[in-house]
Amino acid sequence: MKQPKLILPLALVAGSLTLALQTLVAQPSGSITNAVTNAANALWDFSQLTNELQTISVNNQNFVLDYADPFTQDGHGKFVASASTTAATVLTGISNDNTPATNDLAEAPYKVTGSVTSAKGVAKIAFTTKLSGTVESDGKSREFSFSEAYMVKVDAVGGQVTGRWTVGARLAGGGAPTRSKTTSGTYGPYPLTDYLAEVGNGTWTLVLDFNAASGNTLGGNATVALNSGTVYPFTFTGAYSAHSGESKLNLKGQGAAAGSLLQVTLNSSNQVTRIAGHVSGQTVNFSP
Repeated sequence: MKQPKLILPLALVAGSLTLALQTLVAQPSGSITNAVTNAANALWDFSQLTNELQTISVNNQNFVLDYADPFTQDGHGKFVASASTTAATVLTGISNDNTPATNDLAEAPYKVTGSVTSAKGVAKIAFTTKLSGTVESDGKSREFSFSEAYMVKVDAVGGQVTGRWTVGARLAGGGAPTRSKTTSGTYGPYPLTDYLAEVGNGTWTLVLDFNAASGNTLGGNATVALNSGTVYPFTFTGAYSAHSGESKLNLKGQGAAAGSLLQVTLNSSNQVTRIAGHVSGQTVNFSP
C-alpha cells in the first residue's frame, strides 16, 4: 500500500533527466567549420591551370602560336572568357608559303567555352579556346583562325589525369588557296601530383556563420574554401528541430558561386553529418 508514494519522486527524477538532456541539446549558433578531405568529394577550380589552359602555346611544323586566354570558372562549373580580345603572336606556315611571317596581334578576338562536372571524385573537363585575326602570310593579308579543345578526366581517387586534345588552324582569303590543318592526340596519363601546385589537392572547408536565431528558424552566411585558395560564398536558411536536435540548412551560392547549391545536416551536437549538392558544377555527397 505504500509503493504508490514512490511515483512522485520517480516522476521528479524523470523530469529532471529530461530537462538536463534538453539543456545539452541547443540549436547551432556562432561559427561551425567542417573540413572535407576524402577524394570522392574533391572540388577544383580549373581556371587555376595557368600553364595548361589560361595560356596557349602551340609549336609544330604547321605554325607557332602563343596567347593568353584568361577565363573564369563560374558557380555552374562553366568556363567564361574574361575579355573579348587578347594579344597573340602567330608564326604562319600552314599555307605552305616559302617564307612564314611573324605576326603580333594586339587585339585578337578569342573565346573560351566548356565546363566541368564531377561524380565520386572523378571530374570531367570539356574545354575549348578559339582565336582569330588578320595576319600577313607571304606578303598577303589573310584571315587566321585557330581552335584547341580538351576532353580531360581528373581522377582524384586514382590520382591520374588523362584525356584527348584536338588542334585546328585555317588560313583563308588574300587571293590564295584556303589551307587548313587539324591534329589530335591523347593527353596523359599524368600523375595528379603534377598539377597540385596550381589547383591544390581537392580538399576543401565549409564554414557556417549563423545569424541570431528567430525561434527555430536559422540563417546566415557560409563559405566553401578550396585548397587552391578559391573561396565560394553562400547564404543559407534552415530550421532546427527541438524534437530531434537536428538542423537542416539550404545553402545558395552568391557572386562567383551563383548556381551552386548545397544541403547541410547537423546532428544534435551541431556536427555536420551530411553535405549534398553541387559546387561549381561538381557533385558533393559527403557523410563523415
